[in-house]
Amino acid sequence: MSEKGRYCYDYPRPGLTADAVVIGYDGERLKVLLIERTWGMFKGMRALPGGFLEPYEMAEAAVKRELEEETAVKLDRFIQIKTFTDPKRDPEVYCVTVGFLALARIGEHAPQGGDDAANAAWIDLDKTPKLAFDHGEILDAAKRKLRAMAASGVAGLDLLPVKFTLADLHALHERIFRRKLEKRGFGREFIKQGLLKPADGGKLYRFNQKIYRKVLEEGTV
Repeated sequence: MSEKGRYCYDYPRPGLTADAVVIGYDGERLKVLLIERTWGMFKGMRALPGGFLEPYEMAEAAVKRELEEETAVKLDRFIQIKTFTDPKRDPEVYCVTVGFLALARIGEHAPQGGDDAANAAWIDLDKTPKLAFDHGEILDAAKRKLRAMAASGVAGLDLLPVKFTLADLHALHERIFRRKLEKRGFGREFIKQGLLKPADGGKLYRFNQKIYRKVLEEGTV
């Protein structure tokens, strides 16, 4: 160990980055937040927001920081997707990345490019261009995670308004699964599980965040 408390090795080790897949919903369409790279062999291509961890920085703290620096979007809730370790994922440097998924209501976030991002924009999730590095693979993994969240009933918490109808929830699930879903009885199981609770005594509902956290902690998504 060196004088500054950092380990030194005699053989190469990978760099470590964190990348954010931020999926948003505008009430009609799902979109993903992408930046435009300003340097390197992927200059001018769209990519996920992200970057290298600072010394002694945790991956979740890094992905929050990089997201804000590159897009001006601030989010607090991130779900780790997986770690991507293919040595060839970055042609310029040996680098491992931790992928995270975050969900957002598009109307609450106006992205602006910053740091090393030429611009940042919401792009239709079904019309994304070819992405830099292995970001297409990371995005595909995030979509699978989102579908698992939807199947567990918790995908709408950060996508829908605080109060919503079952029709709103049904429409969101059709967008996520990209197919028509039976309307009759939709949401009944989520209500039974306690994930949804009535709001204002009418036809509006809200998410039970305590149950939401329990579902995530139990690893069902």
